[in-house]
Amino acid sequence: MSFKISSAWRPSLGSPVHTDGRGLDIKELRLTWDGRREEAVFNNVNKDRDESPLAKKFTDTLWENRSNTGVNQVIQPWRWVNVKNEPKYTNDHPVNQLSKNLGKHKIETDHLNHLHVGVWNK
Repeated sequence: MSFKISSAWRPSLGSPVHTDGRGLDIKELRLTWDGRREEAVFNNVNKDRDESPLAKKFTDTLWENRSNTGVNQVIQPWRWVNVKNEPKYTNDHPVNQLSKNLGKHKIETDHLNHLHVGVWNK
């Protein structure tokens, strides 16, 4: 498995998740096994691509295993998790559930070209 990472720790730019070194932005994921290759490109800026099966499986696995891994944020071009119970999001996005990225809020449009994974600050 290989990843194309676009961002991780940023000393003074972006959300606290990145400035604290707890955020990782992934552009691509490649998986090779038994001579087969599967790829996920996390980019839907033009809103014309479907989520690939590998992107879906990887995203679902990250979120389903969050209690074992410390993952608390998953935001990608097609789906994301509203981890904060903020009124501006809750009408469209139930708290702590993967739901469709509608491209309606800044948090959604900022993540149309990558998968963001954040971990808890314990």
